[in-house]
Amino acid sequence: LSPFGTFLLIALAWFRENGVDWFVLEGGRGAAYDEVGRLPGDVVVVTSIFLEHAQQIGPELRDVALNKMAIAEGAKATVLGPDVPAVLDRLGLELPQGAAVVAPPPAGGDLPGWCRLDLDIADTACRKLLALNGLRPLPAEVPIVTASFGQVAFEGRPLVYDATISFPAFDREHFAGLRRKHPRLLVVLSLSDQKDAAPFLAHFETEDVTIAPIALTGLDLHTYHRLERDPRLAGRVGFTDAAGLEALLRRLVAQHRPDLVYMLGIQPFVRLCKQMPSLASGMPSK
Repeated sequence: LSPFGTFLLIALAWFRENGVDWFVLEGGRGAAYDEVGRLPGDVVVVTSIFLEHAQQIGPELRDVALNKMAIAEGAKATVLGPDVPAVLDRLGLELPQGAAVVAPPPAGGDLPGWCRLDLDIADTACRKLLALNGLRPLPAEVPIVTASFGQVAFEGRPLVYDATISFPAFDREHFAGLRRKHPRLLVVLSLSDQKDAAPFLAHFETEDVTIAPIALTGLDLHTYHRLERDPRLAGRVGFTDAAGLEALLRRLVAQHRPDLVYMLGIQPFVRLCKQMPSLASGMPSK
């Protein structure tokens, strides 16, 4: 077992001891050799397939696809994001039998497309699970709160946090809408070497916004060699140093006087953003 596998066993034991009927597990890197991916799920979800963690589950896109789709083996129902079938077809791989494919989200709205899509995927998966158990879904008002996207206030201006890590998933139309409302925009970006920051940086350069890259330190699984070579690097922050990130961000805001701060990066960065002392007590506001 990996360290994660040990934590997973503790969680599963707790679920059993406390009579939990259903639970949702998120896999790690792929599924073929991930402890979550080896569990027989009733409903399994593959949101997207792109070339990520190539060193661990690649090296080619086909290897990544086979690894991720291994989660569907033995599942009672499979839910796929809208782009997955085209990727599998291009690679000569078959769809799982009876897989439900979620439609692309409509453009516009308060949420970026990927976030709206994630909510639709979750809704589809829940409905599949209820149907498998002979239950009918009831109308419910579910607050749209997500760990990966939101808006709060910082230093008297809006701050948006966004955990998009793949540029094709980045909702440029949604970002452009924010750009129109807030002409002076500061983008604080923290994408490690395991993610491709280049297309994000190129896009933001065309948008005429201020870019402030930040490198996290102390992460075993993420390095920042490429971003640290960027002359615009605003600083380095320990991945548990929320106060340090807030102090750096205050300096950037004082220097650039933006109308809006856009924090984009990997989950540890977004999590650290939400743990900043001035934000932690009021998260999330939207």
